[in-house]
Amino acid sequence: PRASWPSAEAAVARRQLAPQAAGCPNGFTAAGGGCFAATAGAVSAARVAAIECAALHPGATLARLDGPVEEAAAASLCSGTASGAPGLGCWIGASDRTCSSEPAVAVTGPPIENGLITGATIRQCCDACASAPDCALFDLSEAGQCTLLSHGKTTPAPKAHRAGSVGGGSWGWDDGAPMGVSNWNTPPDRKWNGR
Repeated sequence: PRASWPSAEAAVARRQLAPQAAGCPNGFTAAGGGCFAATAGAVSAARVAAIECAALHPGATLARLDGPVEEAAAASLCSGTASGAPGLGCWIGASDRTCSSEPAVAVTGPPIENGLITGATIRQCCDACASAPDCALFDLSEAGQCTLLSHGKTTPAPKAHRAGSVGGGSWGWDDGAPMGVSNWNTPPDRKWNGR
């Protein structure tokens, strides 16, 4: 998620139901295999939405929707926000912050704040960039030096050197599973935008 995206009216939280659970916490609605609730008030970014969802109840996260029953529950919660306007949207736990990289390429430019990691693998470098809102590119040297950048220039490099980008890929849930719910996957992505 980019900080420049418009704010959403709420975030939808999910707390997974344990098989032995008697029900959902107060303020949550049961649907499918989870318990769902909406945060109160406007939420400016996905990072803030995740924090607000976690504050609703221990174990609550931005919602992952695994089927039409859960999608309908989340849509109902979003339509119950202050304005009830679906165009303002609700944050959920999906992202296009996927990584792609290629060997024998380097990317140079000024690193973002706290954008240097030593001893990193390609997966660690990619995950660090995907979780940093200002990161769009990463560079991983043969020695494991990972540099996170918001912009940069690519150049040829030795075969063991890798550079990559984050974002603009396929939408999926935060755990990497593909996103199969269609009404949540329209611009500005990650938010409910009506049917």
